[in-house]
Amino acid sequence: MTDKEAELVFRIVPVAIQYLSAILNCLPESDIRVLSTLLLKLCDNAGALDDLARLNSPST
Repeated sequence: MTDKEAELVFRIVPVAIQYLSAILNCLPESDIRVLSTLLLKLCDNAGALDDLARLNSPST
């Protein structure tokens, strides 16, 4: 994970945890599924970007 990705994760996760209870109690189940899917996709994409950066970086 790059420094920028790590910074983003460390900024998003505490906010997500803070609002988790409200999200689970207020949003319809279908919206929670969509949100979960989007968050998983975000994590997958961040991992793919990290893999791509490693492939494109000069080997040591």
